[in-house]
Amino acid sequence: MRKVILLIMLLILTLAFTSCSNGGTGMGVFEDNDEKIADKTFNEIITAISLQDDSKIVDMFSNSIKSEDNSVDNLSQSALKFFEFIHGDIVAFSSASEAGVGTDYRIESGKKRKEIQSAFCINTTENTYYIAIKECIKDEFDDNNIGIMSIYIIESNNWTENYVYRGDGKWIPGINIVSPGKANGMTRGGGRMNNE
Repeated sequence: MRKVILLIMLLILTLAFTSCSNGGTGMGVFEDNDEKIADKTFNEIITAISLQDDSKIVDMFSNSIKSEDNSVDNLSQSALKFFEFIHGDIVAFSSASEAGVGTDYRIESGKKRKEIQSAFCINTTENTYYIAIKECIKDEFDDNNIGIMSIYIIESNNWTENYVYRGDGKWIPGINIVSPGKANGMTRGGGRMNNE
């Protein structure tokens, strides 16, 4: 009889532990593959570049970024400058798995926030560019933060470091176009070109 009870208890414990790993924890986007999310965002950016669709880029930004100093008009103008910065036709681009994806989590009082930072490379018929993106993919504190927060772009020949380009670390809101000489000490962003 003891063996039967012990066997039933082991069976219950086994089911309990395996159901936790298979049944999910309700964490949703916290369990999603960050590389897939970053690739999806980057593919939408590539589509917008190909179509020269500034409104598509603007729509990808979070509402909080669009409502700050980075009004829709400023972001739209920055998106047009972003398109102009990229010379030639896109012939290839990287995936998030090639450079990796960084994540920031915040869990407080049962609420969750998750941001990811990703880096990519675009090859065109004329040049190579590095792009860094920061986006908020979940925010139960303020859902207006969900969306892209910051984009950086630099020509590869202006990045002389021996590590992956990931912006300046400040993640200035908006579209940040890095001009020569500004790669390590950028001045302004938020929907403006950084060549001032």
